[in-house]
Amino acid sequence: DERSLREAEFNNIDYLQQHSTKDFYFKVITAKQKNEEANIVGIKIYSKHDGRLIQTITGIKGCEFHGYANIITNEGFDFNFDGDNNDFYLFKDRYHGPNSTAEYYVYDKTQQQFVKLNL
Repeated sequence: DERSLREAEFNNIDYLQQHSTKDFYFKVITAKQKNEEANIVGIKIYSKHDGRLIQTITGIKGCEFHGYANIITNEGFDFNFDGDNNDFYLFKDRYHGPNSTAEYYVYDKTQQQFVKLNL
């Protein structure tokens, strides 16, 4: 019931995301405090080729949990113009259009990991 949901608390629950890139798939790490909404606190990134966890991004703040659709990808996304198209963004709130907020991540081939863009 609704009261039970409000009272619930949890940490570090992984939730598979619907979107993926050509080489990676994602799980968001969620947490919820009593009488608050669930939030995303991290992202786990896995290789599509062998299912191996390649990176965990932690320390995410102010990101509402939206179920399976927090991470958005697209074949055309190439935020750093490297031709890789493994880039994604993390949708942070429930708003759409010009008032929405997001964190953008690009795959750095040199470091072989995702880095957050400072936009």
